[in-house]
Amino acid sequence: MLIPVRTETKYWHDYILFNPNVQIHWLRKGYKFIEDILDVDSFLKGFAVNAVMCNYDSYNGMMAHNYYVMYNEGKMHYVGWDYNLSLGNFMDYGASVNSDIKTGLYQADANQRPLIKNLLQIPEYYDRYIGYVKEITRMYTNPQQSVDKYAALIRDHVKADPRAFFTADQFETNIAKSANRNVYETQNRRALPVRRNQQISARLLSSSF
Repeated sequence: MLIPVRTETKYWHDYILFNPNVQIHWLRKGYKFIEDILDVDSFLKGFAVNAVMCNYDSYNGMMAHNYYVMYNEGKMHYVGWDYNLSLGNFMDYGASVNSDIKTGLYQADANQRPLIKNLLQIPEYYDRYIGYVKEITRMYTNPQQSVDKYAALIRDHVKADPRAFFTADQFETNIAKSANRNVYETQNRRALPVRRNQQISARLLSSSF
């Protein structure tokens, strides 16, 4: 069963992470009871992907949307979607490249994001989240190679798409951009991953992390 977050799921979130009785149970039994309700790793992975890839048109951003919760075998699983504004393309021309990977949030009040806030307050889950951050970061250490690989995979489909938002020429122009000082250029698919990788690596190495 797939439940849109804008409906019933909101009340499940509130119950799990705000209900006073649950908080008392949390203190009595410890936090492990949450794993009977949530597939914790699916949420941590989803939040890590959003944060690393600067996908803030999501739960991690100002609007807290563009995800579903799948209820399966008694647990809720995170299902992300609508990633087209990743890589800093959501509203701020790439400024989110400097967002704090430690919180996983950008332009969002942590008190209004109970799932990510409360899960990351638990050291075990926080360490898992950081592990996923590192894993994702390692996957795009060579963004140009990744862009070329996936461009080759989809190029023919881009040209054949009868309902495309952009032309094939615009596609080629976009993937061929190089970083320069033009603010619009900083959000292209090659420049921003490099900057984000550097920012995260520096944060991971800092003593304050």
